[in-house]
Amino acid sequence: MLALTAVFVVMGIDAVLDAFVTGRLDRDTYLTAVGFGLNVEEMKNFLAIVGIVILALCVVTTIEAIGVLGSREGVRHAAVGTFLVFSAVTLILSIAELMSDEVERSVAVAIVIGVVDGVIVYLLVHERTTAEFELAERARDRARSVRVAERAARRTSRA
Repeated sequence: MLALTAVFVVMGIDAVLDAFVTGRLDRDTYLTAVGFGLNVEEMKNFLAIVGIVILALCVVTTIEAIGVLGSREGVRHAAVGTFLVFSAVTLILSIAELMSDEVERSVAVAIVIGVVDGVIVYLLVHERTTAEFELAERARDRARSVRVAERAARRTSRA
């Protein structure tokens, strides 16, 4: 999860830099903007928004990855939902691109990303993973119960 997120952090930073650093906007991006009817400033605004959205999603997936590493059950469920949506959207858009007249070379990368997202979902819902998370949650619940009982015992001994 973190490795995949790192790739998108780089992409998000690149988009933001394209938007804000003068002279970074390449000719192909400029021509694409003209094709969409955007001037240079509008394209820079669009790139800034895209970069900020990508980076915000990276923050969410990083938090989820850290929660999964900490064996938090609720965060695991959130990560399953997030990466399931990422996988579905990426694969659907990739298939649509494959069916278009002019297939971009980057479609192979998109398919790989969609499959990796799907593998992450599979690993998160696998029964061994689920069992490990349940064991970790039970251990935290037991430790919490012991702490609560110790506090209650200290309070009654003071009284």
